[in-house]
Amino acid sequence: MMRKFPHAILGLLLLGGLTVPGIVNAQTTFNPDARPSEERSDFEERRKSILDANNLRSTYHNFGFGGRTGEGNRDELYYEYPKNTNRRYIYFISIFTGAEVRNQLEGSDNVFPVVVDPLVGQSPTGDSWTHNPIPGYAAETSEELARSDRGPRFGEEMNTWPATWPDKMDDEGDPGWAGQWNGYFGKGIFNADQEFFYRSGDDLYGRYVNGSSRLYRPDATDNTRGGLGLVMDSRILAWTQNLIADVHFNIFEIRNDASYDYDKVSFMLWTADWVGTPQDDRPYFDQQRSTAFYTDIRPTASPAEFDGTAIGVAGIRFLETPGNAIDGIDNDGDADFYIPASDLYDARNQDLVAPLLEPNGGFFPSTASVTGPAGVTPLFLTEDFQPRTLTAGTPIVLIDEDGNRILTRYPDLGADEEVTVSTQGREITLTRNGPIFPGGANPVNPVVEDTLQARHQNLFDDDFDGIIDENQPNHLTLTRLQPDGTVLTRPVRYINYLYDGFYEDIQSFADRDTIQTGLVVPNSWIREKIQSDAAFASLVSDYQQMLVTLYADRLPASTFTDYFRNFHTSAPMIDEARDDFFDNNGNWTASADDVGIDGVEGTGSRGEGDGLPSSGAFTGFPGESNIDKTDVAETDAIGITSATFRSAGSFSNTTTNLEMWQTHMSPGRFTAAPDASQDTDQFITSSYFPLRAGAVERFAIAVSIAQANTSSNDADIELVQNSLRQAFNAYEANYQFATAPPPPILRAVPGDGRVTLYWDDEAEFVFDRYLERLGQNPNNFEGYKIYRATDPSLLDARKITDGRGNLQFLKPIAQFDRVNEFSGNHPIDINGVDFYLGDNTGLQRYYIDTDVINGRQYYYAVVAYNHGAPLAGIAPAESPINLSINPDGTLIAGVNVQSVIPASISAGYVGPQPPVVQQTAGDANGDVLVDIVDPRRLNPGSTYRITFNGPDGQDATSYTLTNVTSGEVLLEERESLQGQDSPVIEGFRVVIRNPESVGKLRQTRWTTDSGIGVQATVTAENTDIEDMRSYLLYFGAATQQLPTQEIELTQGPLTRRIPATQTNLRILDANTGEEVGFALQRNQQIPDRNTAISALYAGESQQNFSDVIHILNEQAQVVHTLTLNPHESDVLFRPMPGDQVDMTQSVNFTNEDVFEFTIDASANVASEDADLARERLADIRVVPNPYIVTNIAEQRPTPVRPQQERQLHFINLPAQSTIRIFNVAGQLVQTLQVNNSIENGLYVWDMLTKDNLDLAYGIYIYHVEAPGVGEHTGKFAVIK
Repeated sequence: MMRKFPHAILGLLLLGGLTVPGIVNAQTTFNPDARPSEERSDFEERRKSILDANNLRSTYHNFGFGGRTGEGNRDELYYEYPKNTNRRYIYFISIFTGAEVRNQLEGSDNVFPVVVDPLVGQSPTGDSWTHNPIPGYAAETSEELARSDRGPRFGEEMNTWPATWPDKMDDEGDPGWAGQWNGYFGKGIFNADQEFFYRSGDDLYGRYVNGSSRLYRPDATDNTRGGLGLVMDSRILAWTQNLIADVHFNIFEIRNDASYDYDKVSFMLWTADWVGTPQDDRPYFDQQRSTAFYTDIRPTASPAEFDGTAIGVAGIRFLETPGNAIDGIDNDGDADFYIPASDLYDARNQDLVAPLLEPNGGFFPSTASVTGPAGVTPLFLTEDFQPRTLTAGTPIVLIDEDGNRILTRYPDLGADEEVTVSTQGREITLTRNGPIFPGGANPVNPVVEDTLQARHQNLFDDDFDGIIDENQPNHLTLTRLQPDGTVLTRPVRYINYLYDGFYEDIQSFADRDTIQTGLVVPNSWIREKIQSDAAFASLVSDYQQMLVTLYADRLPASTFTDYFRNFHTSAPMIDEARDDFFDNNGNWTASADDVGIDGVEGTGSRGEGDGLPSSGAFTGFPGESNIDKTDVAETDAIGITSATFRSAGSFSNTTTNLEMWQTHMSPGRFTAAPDASQDTDQFITSSYFPLRAGAVERFAIAVSIAQANTSSNDADIELVQNSLRQAFNAYEANYQFATAPPPPILRAVPGDGRVTLYWDDEAEFVFDRYLERLGQNPNNFEGYKIYRATDPSLLDARKITDGRGNLQFLKPIAQFDRVNEFSGNHPIDINGVDFYLGDNTGLQRYYIDTDVINGRQYYYAVVAYNHGAPLAGIAPAESPINLSINPDGTLIAGVNVQSVIPASISAGYVGPQPPVVQQTAGDANGDVLVDIVDPRRLNPGSTYRITFNGPDGQDATSYTLTNVTSGEVLLEERESLQGQDSPVIEGFRVVIRNPESVGKLRQTRWTTDSGIGVQATVTAENTDIEDMRSYLLYFGAATQQLPTQEIELTQGPLTRRIPATQTNLRILDANTGEEVGFALQRNQQIPDRNTAISALYAGESQQNFSDVIHILNEQAQVVHTLTLNPHESDVLFRPMPGDQVDMTQSVNFTNEDVFEFTIDASANVASEDADLARERLADIRVVPNPYIVTNIAEQRPTPVRPQQERQLHFINLPAQSTIRIFNVAGQLVQTLQVNNSIENGLYVWDMLTKDNLDLAYGIYIYHVEAPGVGEHTGKFAVIK
């Protein structure tokens, strides 16, 4: 007799289950809760950018591809190291996605693989059948990918960001994040020094959309959509932090946007190498380190671009692979890092066992009952892989369609009785002699899981223990690289669904209980505790309500009705997932992380400040730090399951999906490295794993290259491993570590024998969230460094070696740092070298380099750096240098890099004069100076106003600079009132300086009618009696007799009488005009004495002899004492009749002071003078003369331009002129038209004749004609 296991009973088993997460094991199953998006890819949206923030450089494309797409695409870069050297190592890296699907043709039930590549796939009519970019994720006017270092701040021409981000339109508070970076770490967060972002899809893969024998349409809402309905968010990141300065990080987040759940999914990386040259390359895969290496067996046989140095080694480490959070196994072996009883426990981690114990509110009586051999999370043993014999009453586990385990016992059946059960979406008949599996005719008993060599092969639990695909190669004997770098062969843990304690109340097939995915506590136990323990009940209900609120309008509230996951119920880092809404490893903290799902504090996004971790799973937001999407440790990664090789170029549009799936994308295939004589590509795969509708899995790699310049690969392999080990450390830290300040925006002004550099100060205000989390100063900006090189690869500036003698660091030509407690060598070394913090020079935002040669090209980079965090063991970091030379020789520079050629000024150039600053309000008498730095950026006719900010009646604390003409505020509340450097704005900078000492009388002006000029300076000394008046001193003719007052002057213990006398001086109060009394003390050392005030400076003795003027207040008290200081030695000085001296009190700036100035087109802007140009025609020269073989200013060849480009320089030319060159026979060789700006007197000739031929050696005559100026003739020689 046959008994069907009623679906009504199964329904009871599903009461404790969740709609999310879920599992289906029938290749493809329709998911009624799926909500596919309307985003579709477009081949025409393909773009590319060069990642060049650190020492490694490559082109990246927005369809899952990095490197060069084809040899004919010469504008694309291989993976090159060091950057700008053309030393190539990896041709390309690309992502394949694939899954097994069920044929949708009516009457068909077969399965077949769908595989989508990023480059090759093409329909018979030539349409793209590949991954392609989804529109909207880059600026419409840009040909580049969206990149963090080129946003609206840098102007419309450089901006790569879209006006709004399509995936952020449902942010209630800030729809679309306009003007904000769509960062991996959250809205507007620039944790990486350079980050690219794009979204792509596989929907153009139309092979099976209308298939006659195989039909598959992934989207039930769109029958035209092809592929698998996968959407991939890709981020490429680089840091200049020295430990990972040779690494590129690639993070691929692949979401199932289809209407179906997939059971067997595979991600694969296709790589092609070019280690120095395409010959003699030997790629291989190191399973222990999850690293692919790319070597050359003859490293010393390097091509010309290596300049005689040996070829290095490239490596790709797989940081993250997709996870399997439903198999009941600790696939990545990290559970022991959280179990104190384990030898592998990391004391920095949370103890995840303690909350499971009864004394701490848990369910288990002892540690042994959790982690011991008979516990609920034991280590695998050899006997766990032995066959199981199923008899009546044997504990068995069924798995429902949501992945929940149903605990029961094998039924007691008669000889002719059968029961059909549903587990993992397939029906199995249970008989007295054992189960009959689908497709089988006879019972199987004993039952066994996958074979010894299988790895994740069928994703079914074949032995009814609740564990899916346990196998010895992966779970008992796999050799793993430990966090400390050691290699260890060890078993992993699993959830023991056959734990004796679970079956105490399950005595027969009719009894059953349910354990949710990732939990180790049955639902019945949890419900009983909710009824008996108010604190536990509150914990569960509070979390459920938080999730309902957080996901309102995103997921139905019923999703969380039976959400029981917490630290008292969860398996310790087994079946952890990045979309289970739970902080699996317990590293989320409310004090640092409770910022809401947009990842940014203070925006009021959902979840901010609620005291519970808010996940970004199933949303377009990152979520809070250290949970799900932002915590890489919460992936139960299955690792690399296959590494195979294929002849280079043999994968093409004719290669079938089935061949790629079986040969390269299925697990368990690790082929030996090919002989170096073969040119092969490497295919590295992670499979199989389930991917339900709406879920995301990730694939992350780190690419690094090293070049130790040795005759073997050993040193290079060690260096690459070190870099990749640091990359893995960064990955495990969720890519969260102290970051460098952003690059300053640099501008350069070429001059005659000089280059002026200036930059902005945004880097000085950077805030490091990571340091704040550590309790360190998050505002740790320290200073600026200036680097200069004549080579775009900056090799001539790379002069500092690391502790092993490898050239690693650039040497600056100048450095400016804050005056603070940080100076000298930093205590934390970087690869054995101390970072130099500076000498407390004070900050400066401009620099004039005079150590240059006219006509030579220089590359300047200005970096901002911080002082790290010594107490936290964090070394300083510098902002990145983005400098790329395209294969055609054109320059792509970041905002902090400038290429400059200093040159002679044009023959008639007249430089600008600084504008006159007028004080229009207030009494302050500090200095307000305007210095013209970049005449090209001045705005003639614009008027500027400087106002001061501070409380009424008190000294100002800052100033504001406004362009009155445009109304734009250029500098706001700058706290630089003591002469500190300020940023250059619109071509000039202002210097504001308060008086040195407030209340001190000083000479501010001496005017004279004599025409002789000022011959002396009046100095003043204050007495102890306060007096804040300013004065005017008027000198009359020597014969003028004006009375002074008699006083008694006390100096120390002596009092002396100063008699009244007659003199030629009147003193007035500068504010009221009233006469002010004074006494005159004659100096008897002055010869030729008369009544006029006199002074004499004796040069030999260096003494000053002066009559002394004692200014009196209304009480006849001396308040100021004045003396005259002649400028000329040994000459009697007397003020001339009509001289006036303004003596002003030093008054600081207040909010009543206003200054204005205007850029006058006639005086403050550079101009051209024809007469001056005519005078300077004789200074025209040819450099070098003679030209012998080469010119120091010539650039090195490039791949597109392998031949030397010769240069001959004409200098001191008029800005507009014509140069004609003749041979000695008088034949015209070339005519050159000079159309320079007025400050440039240089013309660079490529030494090609009018017939486009190279100039031959010999002697030549040149003739320069400048309209309105004149003519000049000279000669030069060219010598082979």
